[in-house]
Amino acid sequence: MAAVRFVLAVLFILIALGVFARYKTARRWGLLLGGLTYGAAGVFCIALGSWWPLVAGFVVAWLLRGVGADPPTDLRLDLPTIKRAEIFEAARVREYLRWWLANDNQVGLVASQFVSEAWQRGFRRPVSVPGDESWAAPTADEAWFRKTAADMRTLESASKSDFLAHLDSIDSLRVGTLMATGEATAKYDLPPAPPDFVSASSRISSEAELIAYAQNYVADAVLSARLRVLAWTYQYWYAERYELVEKRARP
Repeated sequence: MAAVRFVLAVLFILIALGVFARYKTARRWGLLLGGLTYGAAGVFCIALGSWWPLVAGFVVAWLLRGVGADPPTDLRLDLPTIKRAEIFEAARVREYLRWWLANDNQVGLVASQFVSEAWQRGFRRPVSVPGDESWAAPTADEAWFRKTAADMRTLESASKSDFLAHLDSIDSLRVGTLMATGEATAKYDLPPAPPDFVSASSRISSEAELIAYAQNYVADAVLSARLRVLAWTYQYWYAERYELVEKRARP
């Protein structure tokens, strides 16, 4: 029985390590409490040579979840979060946004080869997308970073309805760029994510259409990446999913 108890204690400690790993990205205090509970239960079980720490640890972990130690939302634990109080900490915001750029496929498009090449050629946004200083950034991912960070600082003190309205405004711009990109993609049989600028330009014979396609694709990548991160931040802060305008309009 001592061997079984030891194995279970080690499992509790391993669970604690896994929970701590999730806490590093999710930053939810309920995960921290749960990790401490499982870890302490395993360590005390080994140190005292008794079963009761395991039983107590399991019960406490269950109670923490039952009383709502975590926010009542379906947050994915593999995605990072940021608290309102951290918005004005430049290093923390940088860490948060860089994680998205490195790990999320949609956000990562702003650093793709096609977007980077089109950006350097000056094809940064169509006239339908309002301009701001971020569009003058040296790279698309830097433009996304600057604008998203600025949005987060503004939205830190915004009401829930104002945050929602801001998301809707980004979504409305993104719908236009997405439609324009989709039309060119279908017309010239382009891949959804062109590997580079040369491959796309070889299929689009009209210079005007090529410029329009590049501008809309780049703008859509930047806008979609902004919406992706801000919508997730909205969900974490308000425990409510953001639904696109078109989905909310459906009966």
